[in-house]
Amino acid sequence: MGRARLVPIERFYQRLARQVQQLAGPKQVEVRFHGEAVEVDSVVLDGLSEALIHLVNNALTHGIESPEERVARGKEPKGTLTLRAYAQRNALVVEVSDDGRGINLEALKRRAVEKGLRTQAEVAALSPEEALELIFIPGLSTAENPSDVAGRGVGMDVVASTVRRLRGELSVETREGLGTTFRLRIPQNLVVAELLLLEVGGQKLALPRESLLTLLSAPRGQLEVVYEGGPVPILPLAALLGLAESETSEEYALALVEGRGGRWVALAADRFIGLEQALVKPLGAPLTALPHLMGATLSPTGEVILVLSPSGLLSLTTTAPAPARAEAKAPHHLPILLVDDSLSVRKVVAQMLRKAGYPVVTAADGQEALELLEQQPFRAIVTDLEMPRLSGFELLEEVRRRPHLAHLPVAVLTTRASPKHRDLALELGANAYLTKPANEVELERFLRAN
Repeated sequence: MGRARLVPIERFYQRLARQVQQLAGPKQVEVRFHGEAVEVDSVVLDGLSEALIHLVNNALTHGIESPEERVARGKEPKGTLTLRAYAQRNALVVEVSDDGRGINLEALKRRAVEKGLRTQAEVAALSPEEALELIFIPGLSTAENPSDVAGRGVGMDVVASTVRRLRGELSVETREGLGTTFRLRIPQNLVVAELLLLEVGGQKLALPRESLLTLLSAPRGQLEVVYEGGPVPILPLAALLGLAESETSEEYALALVEGRGGRWVALAADRFIGLEQALVKPLGAPLTALPHLMGATLSPTGEVILVLSPSGLLSLTTTAPAPARAEAKAPHHLPILLVDDSLSVRKVVAQMLRKAGYPVVTAADGQEALELLEQQPFRAIVTDLEMPRLSGFELLEEVRRRPHLAHLPVAVLTTRASPKHRDLALELGANAYLTKPANEVELERFLRAN
């Protein structure tokens, strides 16, 4: 059933080959394709195409030198661009390589300091591998006059975002004067997924295996289970979905998942049926509007099995369990809502705030933040500006527009240091405007003042 969506990557190669000479302009470039017969899930390939085109644009316009420069460096006047695809376990690996000038790490570090994204001390302490990661910061380029396609850094944040969205990994290797290789590793099972089948109230349901932290059990009716030394609330799926409670099972079968805001929740079923690989199909209207449903699959007997979204399940009710009941907290113990689409920023800033004694709940964009704001009270909001679905500006507008949220202090934490961004944020009601990298003193000053 899953093979119906598989297509050879050669189809993408053919489309790309027609564009390369136009993109290369006066440069002489030989394009080499490897792994044409590798089969790719069409959904994966559609999602990956934009990222691969960004990488090819970048290699052609900035990586590969002009014929004159190549000859001066002792190279052949014609550059080489290589795309290689191969399967590795359950993943697709695609490499985009050029034999151009490579990435100038010192120029990259210098630009990061000039743009205020890093301090001189910070870049001086970076290893070559860490310095190379700077290329994925939005807007950071080593080109003197970057255009839509010119300059290492232009489009690299787009590539990184696309790979993250596809649950993949992105790495880069470079040797100055010799060339650069970008390597994308993407799970092939974005549609053909491994599912944990379970039974709730006599109905078969499924959870994506990738969302599971561990499987546990507990006596029926127990409210919490201990995991890694801490209590985790139990959320019975029967009550949440309006299904009948089991009258025969004395134990919960618990699937521990990470929900919204990084909260751990134990989803309680009657029993686990087992793991199964299946094609997950998107739902049609009006079911697409239900946040707790990810899709559906068919059992070998033709039975429709709904696939649940763990994070969506917690949005079904404002009384979903949290690490502690929010309404029982004193105001100074309310958490900070940290909103940023960068996982690394969320981790670093959350750790900084927790170290200072503040509980933290995180959101990956403004839309998720709004949903969390409707579920529990918060002490303050710290938000990025540029995010998918709902930007920081839009989140700020919504917070100030809603009477029950308008009192919340909001700090903007962003790489955008221009007066126009600052003025707009303050005009929309921001209480503080902070620039990245996050500064503990500035964050503490904001929280103490509000």
